[in-house]
Amino acid sequence: HGIVMRRRGEGLLAGMWEYPNFPGARRRDELEEALAEAGIIGRHRGKIGGHTHVFTQRIWQISGYHYELRELAPDSGFCRIAWEEYPSLAIPTAFAPYTQWIRDNIPHK
Repeated sequence: HGIVMRRRGEGLLAGMWEYPNFPGARRRDELEEALAEAGIIGRHRGKIGGHTHVFTQRIWQISGYHYELRELAPDSGFCRIAWEEYPSLAIPTAFAPYTQWIRDNIPHK
């Protein structure tokens, strides 16, 4: 299982799904604090990697981390998804390397 949130607002990415992301969280302690504030409790399993995504006039430097989910607050805004649901979700291409990593590295039944 994974967790995703439907993006709010307007623009090209509105209504699409995204993984938990926290702009500006650069250190592990900052990330863990941001996760806890979002209602996501997990165990750090390692860094997945980083990549650069060019989106119109913006350049995003994105880093991915693997956390084993232990608890998800009901009011977090995130929802759990099963493997079968991934293909039906509209996830921005900026997150494609992480979707592929999940497919390649997380056991699923």
